This record gives sequence, structure tokens and C-alpha cells, in this order.
Amino acid sequence: MSDLSGTATESLAHEGAPIDSVEISPAQHKSNSVSVPITQPSLDESASVVTTQSKSVLWVRRSDQIIVWLLSVVLLVLLGIHWVQLSRWGIAPVELSSQQPREYYYSLDINSASWVEWAQLDGIGEVIGRRIVANREEHGLFRNPEDVSRVKGIGPRLMQKIRPFLRGGTEPEPDQAMP
Repeated sequence: MSDLSGTATESLAHEGAPIDSVEISPAQHKSNSVSVPITQPSLDESASVVTTQSKSVLWVRRSDQIIVWLLSVVLLVLLGIHWVQLSRWGIAPVELSSQQPREYYYSLDINSASWVEWAQLDGIGEVIGRRIVANREEHGLFRNPEDVSRVKGIGPRLMQKIRPFLRGGTEPEPDQAMP
């Protein structure tokens, strides 16, 4: 039905044939009612209609569903192959080893260390660390690590304990001979 204002001709070859055009009279045109014969399609035509229509689920055609399904299967197969490569089917044992703890060697220069650095040594806290720095400022630099024992609170056992961590000192200046 292409034009409602004019008169169209209807051509039916036999019963059940498709309708090419419909004849509309001017009276029918004004009333907007058209009488069109409704025909049942034959058995052959209904079979062809069912086979040409494709089912759609969630607005996706059947052919698109098959493509998505095939891509999903391929993706799962590739993920499985990747997992097998990573795990090597459990053939390679997993070895857990712990790293040996590292021992840190802490040493300090006896003539430039602050009380905070002295306090890091085992057996010397804040109080003795401050005493060592005060003694060094009052009486001058230590000539060797054993001079640290002149500080009150550092006995022979504590000195023996901290001796490996002490370095430095000053060499005594030679007396200058008179000319």
C-alpha cells in the first residue's frame, strides 16, 4: 500500500497468493477503513517462514550467539593452556627457603659520635652516652678506644663488650724538640 489518495488495483492470481495492491474507494479513504481479505499461508509457506526466522535472546541473533559461544570456548581453552604452562602439571616442586638473617656490623668513631650513636651500643643507654660526650668535650678527644673507660659507668666488662664496635682515636702528638 503505497498511496491512499488514489485508487489501486488488486491482482490476485489464485486463493492464498500475496496481495500486491488494494483498491480503495474514496468513501473508504475518508472512513479510514479498508477491507483486505486475510488468507492463511499454505503448509509449505509456513515452513519456510519458520526456517528463515532466527531466535534471538537478549536482542542477540542466533548466529551472533554461536560466535560468542565459540570465542568463549577458545578463551577458556587458552586460559587452561596458560595455567598448565605456569603450574607444569605440578611436576616442579616448590621450594621454600628462608634467607639467613644478616648480621649488621655497627661501629662508631669515638671522637665524633653523638650520644644517640653511643646509646645504640648494647649496655650503653642515654645516660652513659651523654656522659661519654660530656667527658670528651671537657677533657679532650680520646686517644684510643680504651680511653673511653675513663668515663664513669664504663667498667672493664662493659668495655670488653663494646670494644669491637669502637674505632678511631687520635695519635699523641710528638713533642717538638727545641732547636
